[in-house]
Amino acid sequence: MEINLKDKTPNIRYLNDIKAVLFDQEWAKTAPNHELYYMYRGLQEKGNLVYDITVIPSRMLGEEFVKTKGHYHIEGHGELYMVLEGEAFFLMQKEENGKILDVYCVNGKKGDFISVPSLYGHITINNSSQELKMANWVSKDC
Repeated sequence: MEINLKDKTPNIRYLNDIKAVLFDQEWAKTAPNHELYYMYRGLQEKGNLVYDITVIPSRMLGEEFVKTKGHYHIEGHGELYMVLEGEAFFLMQKEENGKILDVYCVNGKKGDFISVPSLYGHITINNSSQELKMANWVSKDC
C-alpha cells in the first residue's frame, strides 16, 4: 500500500514530550525542544483497525539514539509494525505490579514485520544514519 504523506498533516512528538524517558538527563536539561518524529495517524481503517505511519529522522539525543516515547498495550490488543524504510530496534517489556517480567529487543529492517504482544510496552529506536519510516496496524480500542 503506497500512501503519499506530502499532503497529510502529522502529529509531531517533541523533545519535551519524551524528556522523562531519556537516558541522558544532563543533555536534556539544556537541549532545545526540537521535533523528534512524525506520526501520521488514521491513514486507513479496516473494521476496528487503524493504519498509521511514523517517520523518525536519524539523530542523537545526547548519548542515545532518537526513540519514541513508548506505551503499553492493554490485554487482548497487540500491534503489528512493518519497517518501510531504514532499520530500528523495537524494545519491548512486560511488567506487572511495578516488576519487569520480560524484556527483549527485535532488530527490524526494511520489509520486516514486528509484532508487539498484548500487555507489553514498547519503544522504537532509530539506531541508524537513515530516516526510519514504519507503518502499523492497531485496534481503535487500544
